[in-house]
Amino acid sequence: MNQPYNTLDARFPTDVIERDWPVTLTPLQVQFLNALSIGGSVARACRAVGMARANPYRWLESSEEFAEQFAVAKEYGVQRLEDWALSRAMDQDSPSDRLTEFLLKAARPEVYRDRVDHHVHGKVEHRKRVILEGLEEAEVVEPLMLESPKPEEEE
Repeated sequence: MNQPYNTLDARFPTDVIERDWPVTLTPLQVQFLNALSIGGSVARACRAVGMARANPYRWLESSEEFAEQFAVAKEYGVQRLEDWALSRAMDQDSPSDRLTEFLLKAARPEVYRDRVDHHVHGKVEHRKRVILEGLEEAEVVEPLMLESPKPEEEE
């Protein structure tokens, strides 16, 4: 059996979920899609079924049906990963504040997004360099001093 290659492999559920894939797919494609739907990467799913990583990419190029089912399997995997992340974020023994922050930002970006103040106060200096065709040196235009707009006063 392969050893886990990262900490996610050691903690992530590995039970295979049997899905109802189209009967036109090969048994190896079905095994791969089942492994991919658990969650994780293409490489991890390939290791689980004992095949080269190049195979699913060849199938994606050659089969529209496989490509559609690949997207379905990836979505199952992402949903499972989200469930796993939620359980880790809300773990009673050792909750993850950072993971909770990421999940909240993803779920409600309008409330939890990072905010940046882009207001500029004072003078802004703009410099332009104009290169005229046929001249060896560039002509530098004098800096143009602009004052930033003053905030509108409330009435």
